[in-house]
Amino acid sequence: MSLLAILSTVLALLDQLPFCDSQEHVTKYHSTNFVPSLEDVQSIRDLISDRETQLASLNSEIFQVDNVMERLRAARTVLVKSRTHVEGSLRSHKTLVSAVRRLPAEIMGEIFIQCLPCEHYIRPRVEDCPLLLTRVCRSWRTIALSVPQLWCSLSVSLQKATGHSSSPYEAWLARAKSLPLSIGVIVDDNDALAGVMKRHQPMNWLRPYITRCRDLWVATTNGNPFCEVLQCTPSLERLQLTGCRLPNEGFVISDTATRLRTLCLRFVGQDVESLATLNPPWARLTDLTLTFSNLSGQSFLRVLQSCPLLERLSLS
Repeated sequence: MSLLAILSTVLALLDQLPFCDSQEHVTKYHSTNFVPSLEDVQSIRDLISDRETQLASLNSEIFQVDNVMERLRAARTVLVKSRTHVEGSLRSHKTLVSAVRRLPAEIMGEIFIQCLPCEHYIRPRVEDCPLLLTRVCRSWRTIALSVPQLWCSLSVSLQKATGHSSSPYEAWLARAKSLPLSIGVIVDDNDALAGVMKRHQPMNWLRPYITRCRDLWVATTNGNPFCEVLQCTPSLERLQLTGCRLPNEGFVISDTATRLRTLCLRFVGQDVESLATLNPPWARLTDLTLTFSNLSGQSFLRVLQSCPLLERLSLS
């Protein structure tokens, strides 16, 4: 007999249990000093006998129900394990016939590009794209590594890119092949790091990629180590320089930056008059953002006069 049939039988037996109410004629004497007569004593003893019989029957039925429930719990455990196995098998077989397996690598590559973070300069993190895409399966890794658009944006921390530790950054940018690059260079100018930078010259490995930059951001409290960065930037269209102060000798942007149209300078520790130390192609700029500790009306007019093609200007 199945467990469900046993349970049904037990429930049917419970429905047939004789719950006798023959004690009703003495119930009113409970919690009183009533002394039953000989006739009442006999009736009460008959009732006690009935209740003892009923109690024994109930105990027997409860024991049977406990056994059935124990078997049902064991059966449920087995069924849950079987369901988990079937669900896993179902998912596995569904993936074999899923549409994503039949998509060409070119379309998968386009989908991967849409998964990139919204950051302008992508920070390498294994929990984010594109590195995350290389950890799903062998096929996805192959596709991701073959799509240059996934690797043409990078945020570089020079504190982590000194000496041999630059290899992951170089591998990242190498996957971009010949595409124009967007690179953000971040450095904290503390004394210890300055010594490390002087020994390892971190810009050496980065310089070839800077020449391919279409978009470059340099963030530092002291721009001196990066003056040489801007000497050869033929592909540069957008340049951001941020920090507390400009380098002592200023930034000289090479004449090779003929495509530069967007310039953002944020140096909150300096007066706007320090712009005189710069040599950007003012006449070609269409988008200019300036943030300095002090801006005067004359400086504003000089900027307007120097930038005849300017379409957007932000001063603060």
